[in-house]
Amino acid sequence: MILGQIKTQVFNFVRPTGTSTTIMTTIPSDGSTVDNLTMWIDEELRRVYRSQKWFFLWNNGILSTVNTQQTYPSFLSSAVFELGDCTYLGNRLPSIPIQQGLAFFTTSGAPRGIALDPQTQQTIWIFPVPNAVYSVGASWYVAPVDLKNPGDTNFLTANFADLVISLGVWKSFNELQNQALASYWGNIYQGWLGLLREADTEFKNANGTLSALLAAQKVLGMPTAVALKAAMTGAPATAQ
Repeated sequence: MILGQIKTQVFNFVRPTGTSTTIMTTIPSDGSTVDNLTMWIDEELRRVYRSQKWFFLWNNGILSTVNTQQTYPSFLSSAVFELGDCTYLGNRLPSIPIQQGLAFFTTSGAPRGIALDPQTQQTIWIFPVPNAVYSVGASWYVAPVDLKNPGDTNFLTANFADLVISLGVWKSFNELQNQALASYWGNIYQGWLGLLREADTEFKNANGTLSALLAAQKVLGMPTAVALKAAMTGAPATAQ
């Protein structure tokens, strides 16, 4: 799902309680409008991405250097958090700060160091400046795509939409100070996080195939109207 569809589903679960959804937006002193729901989802998913090193967010490839070219801005298709193991001729290629690499390696030659540009989080630097074509093995941890606009999507919204929906509903009821429903949806969200961890382990065991990750998902389902009503009245409720 894209962000706009996620938010629509969240509204559908919040509105049946008879509460207003105006809590999901605020107007600060400068007169602009802040989309709280988008902010809550984006910030929490970033926390999830950073909470552990998810196997499904690691990627790898071969960078072929170009004679006299030191930076490679288009090798990585998106921003990354960090570089992982990098190698040249089977030997580990150390990750070093850019300024240190520029100061230390003053002549061209075969790869002896690598760096990720902290400004772009995407450009790769090779040290020293290559003097020929070399094959460098690289691995990297993908950064989440920012969720700002209705058409935005990332790995979790595309493949674990129910997790993101439950997150949005939990945050909304928490802001509305409906503790019963906030606790109920918080438990559902935590359940989805548990399933995500299980799926991630399957992803690792299957040598990193996306189909294995998706096949590992268990059907938790979202609460029905009956279950939602039961939760509001304090009766036991389970996801259907």
